[in-house]
Amino acid sequence: MHMPVWQSADARWVKPPGSITGLLAAACRIGIAAGLLLLGEAVHPVDAQPVEDPVPDQIMVKDQILNVRIIRFDASGVTYRSEFGKGEITTAYTDLEGVSSRSAFRIVYGEDNEAVGRLLGFRDNRLLIGDSPSTIIHVPVEGIQVCVLARDYYGSRWTRLRTDCRHWNADLSLGVNYEQGAVEKRKLEIGLSMARRKRPTRFVFGFRYAYEIEKTVDTPERTTKDEFDTYLLGEVDVSRKVYLFIRPAAERDLPRLIESRTYPAAGIGYRLVDKENRRLLFPIGIGYVSEEFIGFGPISYTSAYVGIEGLYEFSNGMALSGEALYMPELSDPGRNWLFRWMIDFAVPIYDPLALRLRIREENDNNPDPAVGDNKFTTSLAMIFRF
Repeated sequence: MHMPVWQSADARWVKPPGSITGLLAAACRIGIAAGLLLLGEAVHPVDAQPVEDPVPDQIMVKDQILNVRIIRFDASGVTYRSEFGKGEITTAYTDLEGVSSRSAFRIVYGEDNEAVGRLLGFRDNRLLIGDSPSTIIHVPVEGIQVCVLARDYYGSRWTRLRTDCRHWNADLSLGVNYEQGAVEKRKLEIGLSMARRKRPTRFVFGFRYAYEIEKTVDTPERTTKDEFDTYLLGEVDVSRKVYLFIRPAAERDLPRLIESRTYPAAGIGYRLVDKENRRLLFPIGIGYVSEEFIGFGPISYTSAYVGIEGLYEFSNGMALSGEALYMPELSDPGRNWLFRWMIDFAVPIYDPLALRLRIREENDNNPDPAVGDNKFTTSLAMIFRF
């Protein structure tokens, strides 16, 4: 759903028939190539090394030795699958009387230190990693960044990429739509987001572009969507919880008569939660908004900046994230303002593919009463997550 729909027939934004055909064809070729790449990875993993099913790992709880399959271990405990139940189980180290693995793990801990070997035990809040007592490495559980099975690391391109580029994550979405009937519609949408988090810094880049044209037998082809938005977020930690940030951003939305809008901001933020799978941030600061409206001229003002950002990843791989920002004019908040909020819900399909539902709302001081101040959008897209 997209409201409102632009009704202007200004020839500057009317594309010649078939102008998007090349883009649609290229997008389809990219999608097919990516699908073949994923299929090849699933059927014939790159550099895969044949391995036999390992002997079950063992843990001791309440004087009972259990045969399990250890999946990973981190600061919260040892996560495994048991023959007595379904799904993953995590047991805290304080509840373990003994633990050992038959399979080797690859662990990154501390300041990018690495250890490869079997889990031989746990002592003084440290894991004992090695192939024999003479090769033991003591790994503090609080410092574990990544823990994967060694055979998964060497047998999967994606696992190796994620381990080696553990400070980065990204997702790419590419969608095309063609509808033919009483109304013919063609749509292209591209999105990219990248983030890097390595203390004391964090960088985030986002870009989205959407284009749609439609026509009927009685009306000429017209553009109903031609918009993009992008931003770059840079953060540096002042303490464990407090950070400084700078956030330049820009956008365009021709159907809403926004020829250009830039709205950089800078300030200070507080990390209420900052973990790999959970995040809750509260930035505040000062911003500046410069807008150019088609037919109405420029508007610019100094603004406050208030934001919120959150993330929660479930153990089954689903992820819920969201963000919002509010930039009211300092001298007259009711005259000029920007307000944005967005919620994403991603469901994994087959690594690295996921299905994402996005709900987004934009509210601003659009000077054209026919366009209005508000735009609400929902979208469902397939994304590649790295």
